[in-house]
Amino acid sequence: MKKILTIIFILSFAIAQMVDGQIPELWGMTIGHNGGSLGTIFKVKGDGSGFQTVYVLDSSDGGNPFSNLFQASDGKLYGTTAVNSPNGFGVLFSFDILTNNFSHVYDFNFNDGYSPGGRLMEAGNGKLYGMTEHGGINANGTIYNFDIASNSYSKIFDFDFANGANPYREGLTVCTNGKLYGTTNWGGAGNGVIYNLDTLGNVYTKLFDFNGTTGAGPVGSMIQAGNGVFYGMTEGGDNIFSFDPDSNICTNLFNFNGSNGYSPTGGLLEASNGLLYGMTPLGGANDSGVIFSFDPANNIFTDLFDFSSINGTYPVGGLMQGSDGKLYGATLEGGVNYLGVIFSFDPIVNTYTKIFDFNSTSGSQSESDLIEIDSTLLSVLHANNSENLFRISPNPTTGLLTLRPGETKIESVAVYNMLGEEVMNVANIAHGFNRGALSIDISQLPAGIYIVQANSKEKVVRGKVVKE
Repeated sequence: MKKILTIIFILSFAIAQMVDGQIPELWGMTIGHNGGSLGTIFKVKGDGSGFQTVYVLDSSDGGNPFSNLFQASDGKLYGTTAVNSPNGFGVLFSFDILTNNFSHVYDFNFNDGYSPGGRLMEAGNGKLYGMTEHGGINANGTIYNFDIASNSYSKIFDFDFANGANPYREGLTVCTNGKLYGTTNWGGAGNGVIYNLDTLGNVYTKLFDFNGTTGAGPVGSMIQAGNGVFYGMTEGGDNIFSFDPDSNICTNLFNFNGSNGYSPTGGLLEASNGLLYGMTPLGGANDSGVIFSFDPANNIFTDLFDFSSINGTYPVGGLMQGSDGKLYGATLEGGVNYLGVIFSFDPIVNTYTKIFDFNSTSGSQSESDLIEIDSTLLSVLHANNSENLFRISPNPTTGLLTLRPGETKIESVAVYNMLGEEVMNVANIAHGFNRGALSIDISQLPAGIYIVQANSKEKVVRGKVVKE
């Protein structure tokens, strides 16, 4: 039976890829360019074609962008640089994909926190949340938010070592209970902590102290899998762990031993097949890092690919899954020019393909995850739904959405989360509708930001809605 289900999954996945046929457009950042160390923003197609350096950082922008790019609900990309800038402490920036306009939205300083890393995320209140590794009142780093509507920065928590310290390459993840969960690389009992943040009152709660047995020095961002459990990795403990947000129990699931990788620095990804995927920058057959999968249902670890000099070495970031089903990532070193590569990995046949070699002109040495941009969504956001396909109200909403069509007859409506997963579908609307209104109840969905997609025979239009 299990074999039959596997065959069905593979066939359906392959058919979906053939039907879609679209090559994803990937965006990312590098820390080097033309022999310098400031970095770039770039884009490239999933087959390696169309590589373009869309922006080169200068001294006023800051350098060493260790963070990932994030597409917010206003359609712009946001990210951070860790050093330099006018204050010397890093920059929070926005980047408009339609105009290639790079804007400083905040210059970090010692008191509010500096050396930001990890990834930004957007909570249900429409604010971006992130962390700094250093600075703040206790010099142990901070948690901050940024209101994209008012362009205002707020420091909301100072780490004090006892409650955690020095978050490194970590980001926050929204839980199904509406709170944000994160880790610190240091502090607590000495090996880092797991905590949550209630955005309603900015209430910080330390939930767990790593103790060596459960791991030490968590890195990357935890993910909440479909089973409701969080998963992450630690660099000092060389392990994969789980954390149950209901019981606050942390469990060591797997320890790297060198031959199958070690010293992970990125996060995990839950792919559409239910497996967790990740990378280590060291270990494996060539001591150049590995790509692995982990089955959380059976605690089975599989070393899928061992990096080597020509194929890229030292992948310090994480993986993402494109709309074509493939996994994509980058390496810090290796490749033809030994400046890093961009690659794809097909999880159906476990095939690795190097798609681009960085060079000094293109930008070099990427430490951030890649993201995929939805150009259709972007154009709709910037046009403010001017195509008049539909209007959504209220927005934000506590549960009930009303869609009022414009001049085009809508045939179906789907709702997606920010990972691109379909969470609701109203298909085959009888005779379509272009008068009156259609009500959709999303009250059972967790608080957060969702994409509402309206389909007609002529076009597909998407808009974002905030579920409170």
